[in-house]
Amino acid sequence: MSESDPIIQKYAVEEVGASGHKSRSKYLSRDLSFMTIFTSFNTTQGTMTTFHEKAGFWSLCVLYAFFAFTNLISAVIVKKLGARLSLFIGAAPYAAFVLTAAFNSDVALIIVGAFVGIGAAILWSFLSFNAGEDMGFYSGLFFGIFQINGILGNVLTGALLNAGISQFYIFSILFVISVLGLILMCYLVDPRPSAALNNQEKNTDSMSHMIKETVKVILTDKRMVFFHPISLYSGFSNSLFLGLLPPRVGLAYLGWVLAVLGLAEVIGSLVFGKLADIIGTWPVMIVTLVTHAITLGLSFFFDVAEPYLWFVTMFFAGLADAGLNTSIYAILGSPNYFKLQPAYAFSGFKLVQSIAMAAGFLCGIYVPFTYIQYAVCLMWVGAVVFFALSDAIIPSDYNRTTIN
Repeated sequence: MSESDPIIQKYAVEEVGASGHKSRSKYLSRDLSFMTIFTSFNTTQGTMTTFHEKAGFWSLCVLYAFFAFTNLISAVIVKKLGARLSLFIGAAPYAAFVLTAAFNSDVALIIVGAFVGIGAAILWSFLSFNAGEDMGFYSGLFFGIFQINGILGNVLTGALLNAGISQFYIFSILFVISVLGLILMCYLVDPRPSAALNNQEKNTDSMSHMIKETVKVILTDKRMVFFHPISLYSGFSNSLFLGLLPPRVGLAYLGWVLAVLGLAEVIGSLVFGKLADIIGTWPVMIVTLVTHAITLGLSFFFDVAEPYLWFVTMFFAGLADAGLNTSIYAILGSPNYFKLQPAYAFSGFKLVQSIAMAAGFLCGIYVPFTYIQYAVCLMWVGAVVFFALSDAIIPSDYNRTTIN
């Protein structure tokens, strides 16, 4: 999960009550708890295929496969569990995953990866329920704080690696950090259901109906059919940038290269988000696809380049990923795109994207690196073609849609 991880993308902070009694410090503390948890997890995910090689690829493959299919029923699970239990069950596997990475147990990594996928789907659904219409100050506060995790965790890892600290102690330190975030999150969350969750409980469809409608949207809705190449490219390219490129730089540069990726995610989110406000989402998508083309081109020189080019490539990868996520979520969330059931559109997108990520990590085990690069390039071409064609089936006023 690029972390600009797909799991967190729709999170906007829950609305302040009518009395306005919740303070900014309350939101700040809660946002810091999420940043702390994902500082550990995203760093672990980025280094997994370096430290654990084949088992790392398998664990990430299983993680995203379970996330994809649990996402179909996660809304019903959240409805049954309630607010506090949903948060704990959703977030606890992240800490367990970090701890498991400290040991050389392939079976444990894969099993815990499955639980992370399930928990991620539950957590993502809960956060989506608490997303308000107005992104406002509080969502901006969350987004800025959360994105910092990609920098802090990897800088810490880079410093520890350069100091000669072993794998066991690095992940043990990250585990302690994640547990602190988990405790803080459980302590701060209001045990009473939020208004958004209460409303969702009234409107949540049955499990079988949700699966049926999501699959129907994926297979028959022409807007989603034209969007599938973009979803597939988004997932498969993430497996290249997060799973295949980092191991090639070596331990001495690993943490620092991933920190640059995190920095680019922050910059890209701010820049592309602002551009979308000014010029609209579709032009931003075009700029994003061009940025992806540059990144893919640079990746072909990754094995023969000087170290500075590793940083340049990963910086462009971070910009490209941030831009694509910004564009995708703005398009799917637009009232001109899915007017009636946007939840099914998001669920369908997450299913297709996560399956593509799982397939990408699986290919990392058995398919030569160069072949995967060519496959990603072909997917990029498909994404460009279907993006261009989709203009014919989307309402004309959508081209003027901006993120407000």
